[in-house]
Amino acid sequence: MFVSAVLLNTWEKAFGLAELIPAELDYDLEYGKPTQAQWNSYEYLKEYQAEVLQSILRALSEEYPEWQEDYRYEFDNLQEIMPDIAEPGELTGLIRPEHIFFMNVEKDDTVYIGVQFHCSWDPEEGLGVMIHKERVVHIGSRKDIYQNWIAENDRDSREHHDIKSGVKMACNIRF
Repeated sequence: MFVSAVLLNTWEKAFGLAELIPAELDYDLEYGKPTQAQWNSYEYLKEYQAEVLQSILRALSEEYPEWQEDYRYEFDNLQEIMPDIAEPGELTGLIRPEHIFFMNVEKDDTVYIGVQFHCSWDPEEGLGVMIHKERVVHIGSRKDIYQNWIAENDRDSREHHDIKSGVKMACNIRF
């Protein structure tokens, strides 16, 4: 593993972060350094960080009402922990990126990226979002971002969730 941090100004501003987001590159020890596809993904994330963030927030906001329903019996103060939101950007007050993982599963000269988030309603499990470029592939717990099989299933699938067009053809979302 190659560990560093990622500077994403748009994300820092949106979440009010005071520090860099820790990052990890999963690479073949025999090769000894990150692959070109991982560097391509890193550069893509830096260049399109606003679009990636908006895609993530949009996908999370689609699942959020269901999570509110799931958690309504666990908290007496649900509206404090999981208030209703009117737009995806409001989630930035409830979640915070903790870690970015550049996988070694490749597609189209880039790799899949996992982002771990702390969330107000489940600080132990948190949230994990797997993306390919700005397309959200999977939403689950924070440990899911390390699951190669999720990325491999998406890579080998012909159907995808096209965030840009808003067309939902297929999307593996599990929580």
